Amino acid sequence: MNNEQLKEYVIKNMYGWWGGQGHCATVLGCIIEQNDVGNHLEIGTLFGATAIYAGLIMEREGINGIVYTVDPCLYETHEYCSRVAGNLSPDIVKHQSEIIYENIKKFELENRIVFINKSSNPIPEELLGVEFNSCFIDGFHYSGMPLIDTKNCVELFNMKHIILDDTHYRYPDVIKALKYLIGLKNWGMSVSYQNTSAFHRIIYKEPSMEISISAPMDKTKLNWPDFMEKEIA
Repeated sequence: MNNEQLKEYVIKNMYGWWGGQGHCATVLGCIIEQNDVGNHLEIGTLFGATAIYAGLIMEREGINGIVYTVDPCLYETHEYCSRVAGNLSPDIVKHQSEIIYENIKKFELENRIVFINKSSNPIPEELLGVEFNSCFIDGFHYSGMPLIDTKNCVELFNMKHIILDDTHYRYPDVIKALKYLIGLKNWGMSVSYQNTSAFHRIIYKEPSMEISISAPMDKTKLNWPDFMEKEIA
């Protein structure tokens, strides 16, 4: 299946629903399938759809890596979840982690996806020491969290690719994270589509300052015309 077919496959077969009906899938799919190897981090999850989608692409492409997903709509942030995730009821939210686990099992991705039922701030200890190639940031959209998550990905995890979701004027804190990435001289925008923006780290290779010095040439051993005999003697 291509990426669009995978998106529809996830939406049709998952428990619950994919927030935004998978509007981020186009950009996320482009970035994930470029990776030959490497772990992927997802910050912010509803029922695990985006992590599952990323995991299925990695399975299809034979990419060696794990998808780590953290920062679900925790029960204590139910007011936020209700506003942005389709009016989640407390009964659904309190069983959210169970639904995510069931979705991971349903798509047979138990060996591909690690779900960490914790906020992204402070950084879960399970993530410390893990090397990541890419990150999809779609966690708490307020209280400065998008910028905190983005800076952690740049400075602590040394990501090569960062994908910001909901880069829309309705979310000023997400826009702050977007402007932060735009302002970094060693980062460039890869693609932006339907309010999802991807950036990549630019790897600069310093020019070599070494000077190669060859051994002196013995001109007497070269062939010269007769009139040059006195010149090179």
